Amino acid sequence: MTSLLVKAGDLHREVGGYPGLKHRMPSCCAALRGAMQPGDQFIYVPPKGNGASLTIEYRLPRGN
Repeated sequence: MTSLLVKAGDLHREVGGYPGLKHRMPSCCAALRGAMQPGDQFIYVPPKGNGASLTIEYRLPRGN
């Protein structure tokens, strides 16, 4: 595998709390952005910047 696509909504569902009244989608999106390294790229950014459709491609292997 040379890359991994991560969609914010899928990740948030896996860790819990989405969908729901007290979801933390902005925090989830911030965490995804914070994990980016050179070579990673945005596949889709929703119009408002944060949202379940935010999709990032992370290149593998990951650097330290």
